[in-house]
Amino acid sequence: MKKLKLFEEFVYETSFVVWYEDKQGKHLLATFNNKNKADKYKSEEEGEILNTGGVEKIGLMPKSAWDKLPGTLHLKEGIWAMNKSKIKPFIKDLENAENAKDVKKIQSKYWNLVGDDELMDYLDRAIKAKDISSDDFQDGIADAIGRLEDFIGESNINEKKIEVTKISDILNLQKLVDQGKVTYRGLGMGKLYDDFYDLAGEGGTRIKVNGKEYYITDTDFQELGGIKKIRFGAPFRRG
Repeated sequence: MKKLKLFEEFVYETSFVVWYEDKQGKHLLATFNNKNKADKYKSEEEGEILNTGGVEKIGLMPKSAWDKLPGTLHLKEGIWAMNKSKIKPFIKDLENAENAKDVKKIQSKYWNLVGDDELMDYLDRAIKAKDISSDDFQDGIADAIGRLEDFIGESNINEKKIEVTKISDILNLQKLVDQGKVTYRGLGMGKLYDDFYDLAGEGGTRIKVNGKEYYITDTDFQELGGIKKIRFGAPFRRG
């Protein structure tokens, strides 16, 4: 009877889960609306996933059966892998990325460890950027890091309680800009941007002066000379 019931579940089930297992338990990779699609995905990805460090096996089951399993990592829609121990190294790697090629390597490195549709969209945007000083590259990296920080409940915005700094309050700022000693980064288009806009009533930019990070308005950034005078800097490192 048990075997017959399991067979009936596979026949009538409308959703199927492809999963992998490591020492921490089973983790969801993807959900599909029919078994054929799930089988195809499993056969195409099985080799690469099994070659990922720590992965012991990969399997497929009805979603109804998956939902009843104890100790499985249940993920929200759009997320296919979530190894939280890899999030901080992921962020660190992105902070050290210097070009689109670096970002592509990082994306591949963590694909089966921290997998999320929204996160990958941000990284794709950075990868497609032709110029690392472009908005697409800056915003893609900033939003990807913000997304990762949300996963571990360590939003950079909440930690730092960002403040809008007047350029007149930064000692010798224009002189430092003219000497090429100031760099900038964008705010992305996510929560960081929204919170800054709520404070300032307009968009903004991060600048780095003598090793310290400041948030200034777009108006002030342009007054300093904008991208014609201030060079694009590598992502800000956190201490």
